[in-house]
Amino acid sequence: MNKRDLAISIARVAGYHDDKARFTRLVVEARVARKHLDDAWRIGVQQKRNGMPCTCARCAA
Repeated sequence: MNKRDLAISIARVAGYHDDKARFTRLVVEARVARKHLDDAWRIGVQQKRNGMPCTCARCAA
């Protein structure tokens, strides 16, 4: 997984957990287009709304 894919997956998990601080940090620090990060955030929110389990390391533990 490259840095871009990692940033997008972190944005998705941040959306799932409604973690605005982590998302904002990604927007500022990651060299990924804002549109892609926004899309990933929306996917995370939608996954939570649909009842999908989270796949992040914190939730898996």
